[in-house]
Amino acid sequence: MINILKKSAYHLFNLNIATSKIAMLIFTASILGIIAFSEINGAEACKCLPPAGARDRFCMSNFVAIFNITNQTLNCQPTTNCYDFKIRKEFSRPKSSGLKQITTSYSSASCGVDFQVGDCYLIFANVESGSESVRTLSCDSPINWTNLGKKERKQIKKDMQVKKRCNKIIP
Repeated sequence: MINILKKSAYHLFNLNIATSKIAMLIFTASILGIIAFSEINGAEACKCLPPAGARDRFCMSNFVAIFNITNQTLNCQPTTNCYDFKIRKEFSRPKSSGLKQITTSYSSASCGVDFQVGDCYLIFANVESGSESVRTLSCDSPINWTNLGKKERKQIKKDMQVKKRCNKIIP
């Protein structure tokens, strides 16, 4: 009788292991199918590192300015929104740059920024020499200047006064 119980327990244990392996294979195939399906359908997701402080972002950018957004053009280019602006204050700028627009992805899912016409923003960006537009994404962490208090504005301006305080090579 004991031998029969041992054999039954052994077969049951092996059956559970086999069932677990099959379940794991089905689970893995399902996950791979979801990934493949989302890639085919162009699923987007914005993933950013947490924003650095204003001084660090200043040091990592070659163009920093406070912009007043004056006009918005949705889908000015495929998957891109364009914004006209007026510069209120520049902290740094690449040489010979005739900037005319801010561009960003059309959707927050692809890291686009929804700028509000009439509001001012502090934007950190890297602009190629000769480019006519500033490309920015939510990962660049533009700051809505309009919504900041006087003390916050003063501190940010103080943090960005001297570029030579940057610890790394500036682009």
